[in-house]
Amino acid sequence: MLECFIVTFALVGILTAVIYTFLAWNLSYWQKRGIKQAKSYALIGSFPNIFSQKQNIAYDIDEIYRANKSDDNFIGVLMMRTPKLLILNPVCVQKILVSDFKHFHDNEMSKSVDEKSDFILANNPFVLTGEKWKERRVEIVPGLTANRIKVVYSITTDVCHRLTHYIREQSKMSSSTGLGADELCLRYTSEVVSECVLGIRANSLSDESTPIYANTKKIFSHTYIFRLYQLITGFFPAVQNFYKMRFFPKDVEEFFINLMQKTIDLRRKQNLDSGDIINYLLQLQEKRNLSTPELTSHAMTFLTDGFLTTATAISHCLLLLARHQNIQNMLRQEITKNLDDKGNLSFETLSELPYLDACLHGLCS
Repeated sequence: MLECFIVTFALVGILTAVIYTFLAWNLSYWQKRGIKQAKSYALIGSFPNIFSQKQNIAYDIDEIYRANKSDDNFIGVLMMRTPKLLILNPVCVQKILVSDFKHFHDNEMSKSVDEKSDFILANNPFVLTGEKWKERRVEIVPGLTANRIKVVYSITTDVCHRLTHYIREQSKMSSSTGLGADELCLRYTSEVVSECVLGIRANSLSDESTPIYANTKKIFSHTYIFRLYQLITGFFPAVQNFYKMRFFPKDVEEFFINLMQKTIDLRRKQNLDSGDIINYLLQLQEKRNLSTPELTSHAMTFLTDGFLTTATAISHCLLLLARHQNIQNMLRQEITKNLDDKGNLSFETLSELPYLDACLHGLCS
């Protein structure tokens, strides 16, 4: 009996030692290479909030940045077990993102995406590498000119009016805690992007919403299996060489490809020659001889990049304004002062409101 206990205890000890050695293997990765390294721990690396979820990982990054920005141009960090280099000097950042960008444009996220199983994401410029990235970027950028955004500004204004009506109606039925700003902003961005890019009203700001909102939201609502996969690849990056999990669920991909085909057919039937984004995409399809899935990947680049990111920025701005009544009052004064006779803001005026810009960037005081 004692011998069995000793053997079991020894095996557990050996297994524990092996696991710890594996997790702590890279803890001095940057130090061995003569580069200063942020404080790191086995399992979680340099960013404790990856597991604790007490706050966003951005706060961990900000803490490391503020503690080292005056002394170093860069510092080594660990994302779980994977070594990363955090650039601290703005001059170095500019060289990487501007003057020397030709050496840095490949995004490592491409390693986790398989074009055969995740076609839409694999053709997003954020993921593409090398010459493919350059080609796709050349195709996308002209669709986001100031003139094209101005063309769809009237659509955005109309969505804002519907948002105001939706808030009034929902406020009558909501509890004393009010409305959830995150959900509200997601509905708003879904409505704006789908109508501006696809030319289709998603009805996100009504009780009879189309499947567009639900499917767009589903893209970012990852299952526990997907999160487990991310956790495993964090510990074992080599797993991505053998298996890459889909970011876009199969049914969502099929939905948007079918929707894009219907949009193409409808727009060509109407024979409209407008300057909006969907018209640009149709011109691009003819010029480059793109298939419907390829055109869908372009449309989804606009849709996904403008859905969650914009909603997050707006909801955080609303939180800031709610916490600081004086800032809210100053912003309201700036907007009110610049309204025209009909109580509207022109596209040019909206683009030149300094305090509104400061609020969205969190720089107001």
